[in-house]
Amino acid sequence: MRRLSLIVLSLALVSCGAASSAPDPPALTKCGKARWAVKTLSDPAATSVKFGSAQTMTIGDLVNLTPTHVTGNTERLPGVEMTVYRVQASLKEMTEEHDLDIHLVIVDDVGQTMIAEFPSTDCQGMEKSIRRTEIANARQAFTQACGAEPHEKTFTQLSGKATLTGIGFFDEKHAEPQHGVAKNEIELHPVIQVEDVQCKVTGTNHGKPMPRD
Repeated sequence: MRRLSLIVLSLALVSCGAASSAPDPPALTKCGKARWAVKTLSDPAATSVKFGSAQTMTIGDLVNLTPTHVTGNTERLPGVEMTVYRVQASLKEMTEEHDLDIHLVIVDDVGQTMIAEFPSTDCQGMEKSIRRTEIANARQAFTQACGAEPHEKTFTQLSGKATLTGIGFFDEKHAEPQHGVAKNEIELHPVIQVEDVQCKVTGTNHGKPMPRD
């Protein structure tokens, strides 16, 4: 009996040793702060977004919606921020923000611009996103079409077109306006699908102010 007890104890110690030697999962990066849960679809109200009925809109339609004042702590708003939009647009330029988002400026035929954002799944909070896979796939599809991810502190100039599907989002007004920002601060944030993308890098610009979250 004593010998059996020793065998059981030895097996338990071996099992504990094996478990303790298992590698820890990679730590996620602490990225954005302002309305971060809303931006990543990890907020409680994200389950109420109408994912099954995307509305096809133009940039002109979106930038002329009535603006809504928000702060960094504003929860998801009814209406626009509960709606999925599909927009066909020309690609103008992109950069990587401090929060690791890809900040993409899109433009229409008359020069109206707005911002579309692709969050990184390496960020804290993204593990709770209800559309984590779609966000990751959209970012991958876009960067593959363009040939690479953008770099922080540099705007990569682009040509081409794409159809982007994302959730409406009103950003807070920044002290220094973000490049490409819509007049009503509306964005597609996050982008959850990219279709019919044609993207070509045409140059870089180091002299423009970098966006912040």
